[in-house]
Amino acid sequence: MPKIHKTRPLFFIEAIIITTFFMTLALFMLFPLPGKSAASAARLTAENASILRQMLDSNVDSEDFSVPTDVVNTEVEALFAPYAAKRIGMSYIDLTDGSHAGLNEDSVFVAASTIKVPLVMLVADLADKGQLDLDSEITYDPVDHEDGTGLLHNHNPRGSYKISYLCEIAIKYSDNIAKNMLFRMLGDADPEHHDEVIKMMYNRFLGTEPPASGNSITPRDAALFLQYLYQNRDKPDFAVIIENMKNTQFHNRLETPLTKGLIAHKIGSNAGYNNDIAIVEGDHPYVLTFYSYVDKNYLTDMASISNSVFNEEK
Repeated sequence: MPKIHKTRPLFFIEAIIITTFFMTLALFMLFPLPGKSAASAARLTAENASILRQMLDSNVDSEDFSVPTDVVNTEVEALFAPYAAKRIGMSYIDLTDGSHAGLNEDSVFVAASTIKVPLVMLVADLADKGQLDLDSEITYDPVDHEDGTGLLHNHNPRGSYKISYLCEIAIKYSDNIAKNMLFRMLGDADPEHHDEVIKMMYNRFLGTEPPASGNSITPRDAALFLQYLYQNRDKPDFAVIIENMKNTQFHNRLETPLTKGLIAHKIGSNAGYNNDIAIVEGDHPYVLTFYSYVDKNYLTDMASISNSVFNEEK
């Protein structure tokens, strides 16, 4: 008579496998393995931020600074003149010969989201020198939350995001949460002012101090930041910033049918301030920045001056 081998029911074995799987998954969630992913997702400490500041300070080279020229472009300055009675500031730099023009270009305005350009430049500068890995991650913290423009506040942000992704959406979508996460990474968690990091931007790229506390800027300083960005476009991480500015989701203000396809720009708006800063490429590249306060015709004014300067320079 053949032997009969008794076996456990199949459902019992499946139950053991499923239970083991979920217990293992829970352990990984509670106790992640040490390594690059866990470390890169951690919030940067005050010590980390201090190290980043020291790195930036060590990178300062007076030959790198973006500096104004003494040559005035009288043709462009004449185009600015009709706006003198308005609360508008503009600055222009010819990226070929360095000549410039301005209207109220040393007046202080609220930078609004235009500050995101030098912020991302600061991150790119660290990455370019091998002192920061753009593929590393920053963990979202509720302190980073800010309504307004962007992607993250509409998608219940949580977890960690690559620094490169935060830089991209801060420019293309003007993402406020991404901006705050980058400021925090650099050691400044104050969502209202960011004074320390803004000072680092000025020291690093312009060799000067900010014009005022808080998120403040002058049209001339904004133009000089963009001049620095353009002059360093051969560096891959700086080139990406310009490309993201070209691929912005905001197609108005200084971007017009004439400048479309040639313009890399970043808008900003806050409490009556409406701004745009741009690099316009082509045969005769230039920088144009426009800052306004309670100008109800700001869209028309920006488009008009953008077209006028483009026609003058083409």
